Amino acid sequence: MRYLTKSRFSLALECPTKLDYNDDPSFANADLDNEFLKALAEGGHQVGALAKCLVPDGVEVDVSGHDAQVAQTDQLLQQETVTLFEAAIRVGRLFIRADLLHKHGNVIELYEVKAKGFDSTDPGAQILGKKGGVLSGMKPYLYDVAFQRYVLKKAFPDATIRAHLVMPNKTAVCPEAQLAQRLRIRKDGRRVRIDVDPTLQDGELARQVLCMVAVDPYLDRLEQEPLEMGAWVTTFGEGIEELARRL
Repeated sequence: MRYLTKSRFSLALECPTKLDYNDDPSFANADLDNEFLKALAEGGHQVGALAKCLVPDGVEVDVSGHDAQVAQTDQLLQQETVTLFEAAIRVGRLFIRADLLHKHGNVIELYEVKAKGFDSTDPGAQILGKKGGVLSGMKPYLYDVAFQRYVLKKAFPDATIRAHLVMPNKTAVCPEAQLAQRLRIRKDGRRVRIDVDPTLQDGELARQVLCMVAVDPYLDRLEQEPLEMGAWVTTFGEGIEELARRL
């Protein structure tokens, strides 16, 4: 079964027709061969690995296959308090892997990690324009989180869902000149893995250079706007459900 994931949703925001070709190798995206874009993607992996150091006792959902990932996630979420990396949540044809998911009682905190630098001294100015609308440069990041929040709300209708972005803090001074060397990129087949220096595991450095931004008010605002996908304009929820039906 094909699922509407956050990456497919992001692709549909560019053009819904792209979903028809997304899994066809004959229509492979030439950008994937661009070395610069590869380097950017790997940098994102490094930021993601550093973000995990914020929660040293977090548990990775590390099994293969959608069914096994969902089952492992469901089992771990039976705990009163737990933090999961790559939690797998499925509702019908909607499927997400959350970077960090923290559950405490009836509250679920979603943390989406991005490599984009962010000025933590004035979050609103980084996200909203002078007229109050969401800046176009931030929309892809917020739509990514909004999609995940939508799935979580459907999966856990009685829970309180709170959403956050985790990004490098542009106003922070990193005390480590060679931080990237302590987050070494390793290729494992077609996957990218990061070997984290054990001295980073306590999260002290991660807390210095990363910022967490609560984004629910911005997501609420964004979801009230018309959802534009190419020439197709709809509402946020209806757009997601229609895309899932088309798969």
